[in-house]
Amino acid sequence: LPAKIVGGDFYDFIWIDFNLLGLVMADVSGKGIPAALLMAKAMTLIRAHLDALQNPAEALRKANEELSKDNDQAMFVTTFVAMYDCHTGTLTYSNAGHNQPYLLRENKAVEINEALAVPLGADEETEFENAQLQLEPGDVVFLFTDGVSEAMDPDKELYGEERLTQCLVANLDKTMPGLVKACVDHVQGFARGAEQSDDITVLAMRV
Repeated sequence: LPAKIVGGDFYDFIWIDFNLLGLVMADVSGKGIPAALLMAKAMTLIRAHLDALQNPAEALRKANEELSKDNDQAMFVTTFVAMYDCHTGTLTYSNAGHNQPYLLRENKAVEINEALAVPLGADEETEFENAQLQLEPGDVVFLFTDGVSEAMDPDKELYGEERLTQCLVANLDKTMPGLVKACVDHVQGFARGAEQSDDITVLAMRV
């Protein structure tokens, strides 16, 4: 849900092959047309490199090299990239300065908080690493941008991640479209009509 006419967030999910599902969540610094243009370039690079390399950290490294060149406006892209192996249940991921996603399991929300690095575009020589997580049937991976956690009500109070995790756990019995809708509805209900200051983007996957 863009805050302006065009947004600077993006998400993607791509079948890399029969067993590998790629997941991407990203947020471009800034707003409007410049952010949207950088978003389009970053999305194209990440999708192409993840498809070709089948390695989240390497996909981020290659995309970062290109996004860092001639970056006169000093814009950057926070990005979380993951690859889920449907055969083994392994989630391989790398995080370039993005909000840490949640693993929802047994009515608990736990941050997916390893393999951290700086955002894309900040430093051409940044090194990225992969981390792995073994997922189980029923597990939910929930990705989001800071337009969710930093949404404000008319009194300038932040929605925050505690409200987010409470909402997610309370709606775990829903389908994934239902969980996404419940989250967005909860954020917008909290805002009580206050002007949206940032793009709101979420993505959920259940094993």
